[in-house]
Amino acid sequence: MTIFPQMDGDILLVLEYAYLLLGGFCWGRNPFSLLTKENLFLFKWIMLGIFLSMIPAALYHNQPFFVSLTTYRAQYLWFSLPVLLLMAPTEKEVMRACLLVLFVMWGVYLCKRFMPSLIVVDENAYVNLNKKSYDFGYVPGMTMAIIPLYYYYGRLRECCCEKYLAFFALSFLFLVAMANRSNLFASVIILSVATIGIKSKYRFFYVFLTVVVAAIIFSFTESYWNDLVTETNSNISDADYNRNKAFAYFIFEGSNHFLTKFLGNGFLSARSSDTMALLREMGIYNSDMGFIGFWNQFGIIPVVIFIMLPILAIKNRFFPPYLKMLGAHILLCSYSTSYYGASGHAIIFILFYFLYVYHCTLISCCGMLSMNWQNKKYL
Repeated sequence: MTIFPQMDGDILLVLEYAYLLLGGFCWGRNPFSLLTKENLFLFKWIMLGIFLSMIPAALYHNQPFFVSLTTYRAQYLWFSLPVLLLMAPTEKEVMRACLLVLFVMWGVYLCKRFMPSLIVVDENAYVNLNKKSYDFGYVPGMTMAIIPLYYYYGRLRECCCEKYLAFFALSFLFLVAMANRSNLFASVIILSVATIGIKSKYRFFYVFLTVVVAAIIFSFTESYWNDLVTETNSNISDADYNRNKAFAYFIFEGSNHFLTKFLGNGFLSARSSDTMALLREMGIYNSDMGFIGFWNQFGIIPVVIFIMLPILAIKNRFFPPYLKMLGAHILLCSYSTSYYGASGHAIIFILFYFLYVYHCTLISCCGMLSMNWQNKKYL
C-alpha cells in the first residue's frame, strides 16, 4: 500500500535515515543516555550476524558485496536502536508514541474501509464492501497495536480506569479489524493466561468478569471467529498455501551448505539473484516464516538473540507484566511473523529491546522500589 504514491520506498527510507541522524545530532550529549557498551552488547551480535550473511550471498549466489551494501539498506534501520538508547525516552513517552501510531493506523484503516479513493492500494488489496470478508488489507505497522494492548492491560490489572480501558479496547479492536490471525490468536491466548494467573484477592471476580464479557462478545462475533478458524485449518492442510511451501523450502532446500546453515544465504536482490526471483514467483517470502525465514537469510547468530531476549524478559521477576507478555507474544508469533526482516515489524523488537534495557537500568539503579508501579506516574 502506498499512501503517498509520489514517494517510493527508497525515498521514504532516506527520510528515515535523515530522521535518525537528526535524532543523533540533537541528543548527542544527553546526560540520561542509555547508550553503553553493556546495553549494545546483544545489538552488536545482531548486526554482526546480518553483515556476515553477505559472505554466503557472494559465495553461493553471486551477489557482489557492493550490491549487498545497497540491497541491505532496509536492515540499516536497526541503527535506530542506538539512537533510541541515546535519546532515552521515558516509558510514558514511548507509550504516547505508540498510541499516536495506533490512532494514525485507525485513521488509515477507516479511510481504506469507507473512503478507499483517498488511499492508493494494489488492485488485489481492494475490498468490496458488499462482499463478506474480514480482510480489509494491510495497514503498515499494524503490529504496533500489541504494545499499548499489553501495557494498558497491565495498568487495568492495577487500577480500573476508563482511560486505560478505552486504550486497551482500541488496541484489541484494531487487531480484530486487521484479522491478522497470528497476532490476534497470540494476544487472545496471552491475555487469557494472564487473567487466570492474576494474584489478587479479587482474582475470582476478574476471571468471572472476563469470561462473561468474552462470552457476550463472542455471541455477537461468532461467525467472525468461526471463519478465521476455518480459514486457518484450510490453510494448514493446503499444500499450495504460501507458508506451507515456504516452510518446506527453507527447511529442506534453502540451505544446502554448512556456511549457509550458520550464516544464512544473505538478503538477496531479485534483480541480481535468480534464486530470489524464483522464490517470488512461487509466492515464497522469508517474512512469512518468522525465525525460520530470518535464519535462512541471516543465519543462526541473530536468531539466538531474538529468542534469548524475550525468554530473559519473561523469566525476570522484577519486570512489569506487559513486558513479559510482549516477549511471550514475540515468541508465539515467531513461526509466522518476522519481527526482524520487515521494517514495519522490526520496530516492535527494537522497542522491546529498548524497554528491556530501560527496566534493567531501573532495577540496577533504583532497586526493586523502582518497580513499584503504584508510586509512579503513568498515562
